[in-house]
Amino acid sequence: MSIVCFLIPTFGIACERARRPDLAGKPLALTGDDAVLQVVSAEAEQYGIHAGQRASGARALCPAITLLPYDGESYLEAARGIWDLLAIESSVVEPVLPELCFAEIGGRDAAERVGALARDIARLVNAPTKAGLASSKIVARQAAIRALAEILTVESGREAAFLSDLPLDRLPNLDRALLRRLEKLGVRTLGDILRIKPHELHRQCRGVTSGPGHRLRLLAVGEDGDPVRPVWPPRVLEETLRFEVEIFEEALLCEALRDCAERLAPRLKAGSDYCRSLTLDISLEDGAEVRSEERLKAPTSDPEELLRVAVRLLQRLRLKQAALAVRLTAGGLGAGTGMQLILLDEHGNGFLRERCERLEAALGILRKRYGDRAVVRASMLRPKRRIDLWTTALTRTANEPVDVSLNAHGVPTHFWRRPLTPASPSRTTPPQPSPASARQPPDGQPGSFRSPESPALAGFVSEGHAAAGHTAKEFIPSHLPSHTVGHTAQEFIPSNLPSCGESIRQGAYRYDVEAVQDRWKEADWFGGKVVDKTVYRIVAGAGLYELHKIGAEWRLGAIAD
Repeated sequence: MSIVCFLIPTFGIACERARRPDLAGKPLALTGDDAVLQVVSAEAEQYGIHAGQRASGARALCPAITLLPYDGESYLEAARGIWDLLAIESSVVEPVLPELCFAEIGGRDAAERVGALARDIARLVNAPTKAGLASSKIVARQAAIRALAEILTVESGREAAFLSDLPLDRLPNLDRALLRRLEKLGVRTLGDILRIKPHELHRQCRGVTSGPGHRLRLLAVGEDGDPVRPVWPPRVLEETLRFEVEIFEEALLCEALRDCAERLAPRLKAGSDYCRSLTLDISLEDGAEVRSEERLKAPTSDPEELLRVAVRLLQRLRLKQAALAVRLTAGGLGAGTGMQLILLDEHGNGFLRERCERLEAALGILRKRYGDRAVVRASMLRPKRRIDLWTTALTRTANEPVDVSLNAHGVPTHFWRRPLTPASPSRTTPPQPSPASARQPPDGQPGSFRSPESPALAGFVSEGHAAAGHTAKEFIPSHLPSHTVGHTAQEFIPSNLPSCGESIRQGAYRYDVEAVQDRWKEADWFGGKVVDKTVYRIVAGAGLYELHKIGAEWRLGAIAD
């Protein structure tokens, strides 16, 4: 049985161009959290840009290059189709990365079958695909890296000669102290390892955490002792319920899902498993099948939680036909719930916010007794980086409706925030002047204007006008009576007044979206029910904002300025 390694170096580039066709043929690179390039397109390589380079250096070599964050979760989701294709040919498939996958394959025609698979994958993802066929993982991976065509085969017995020029620093999990010690002896490749006598290599490796030199000698001849593990397709648990007659009523379908969830939960608990994803498949009366899937926020084996997720999946499908059968599948199985129940939730049934509050209370007690530095978060022990803006929460939460303008791809380009308008006084009861009418609003305090003559003008000064030294009172025509009611200051502000980058449109302030840093989908509680929400984290002006799309409604979720 041989081991094959499939390598798609530019798989992330292909995924981004599939999402954004306008990037086709343009220099493109994907960066990690440390602003180091991980994947580089062929167009960018023509400018001398390569993986491992800093983003600033790449920008200097090619100012027109497009830099995007490496979206590993999306790439893993896109790679599932490739792994399913490999699972048809092999019963042992081990995905490692979206770009890298191992499989076992046998037979005399193994090379022809592997070549056909490589061509099918390249045609499927629209990216060059290389395959290496050998007797071990380390040799197969190096064969895939060095392959000039679609496949490179390393015959049995030629592994040592094939790996002789492989540098030692390319080996994973090699102790740096041992690497420096061997380099002083002139040992820099696996071929040099075989030229050292075994007892001398063992003497050099004593006292080093990586162990004796026997493992290095095995790697030099292509034996890594790492078999391919049957990881894909992942282990799942299913429960199916078929109906004797067609069912269309949602209440009956929910009862069917309850039955599936109650039968699925004991099977999970019997194996000490927790599911991390739930899939609902429904067979319709016309023979079609519809599917809805959700990744759970927290692993669970509770039947009530499984039922709540299943009902939510059913409501997303919006069935137009009667159902013949339902199938509930629990995936992402594993041991442990992924949360410290004793520390975060002593009862094991609290929500995330409640667990965080209890944790903060416990930390407060510890700091009060043992000092402020007794317990600190791990994030405080590393220096802040600019890339943290992509992952950390924004500082101020908000929940206000906004108007959003989209481009042809459905991405926000502008949004307008409506000012908070106080209730206008009644027309039948004019406001009474007060002795405090001579007091003026403090200078430089936007939104603090208070006019005794017209209370309806309070709070209408925008930040842009206040910064420019204007107040709402300056725009009130002098011929109007001091007791004018039923009007707002917004009606008297000239439309051509400069506003420091924010323009007023129908009583709202406009913000131009300079960049979209991230986008994701999540479930949220809105209007008394759980809904799907799309979140855009954007750069506008001098701050970061989160725009939440819930159905057809847009809301401003959070601000960091």
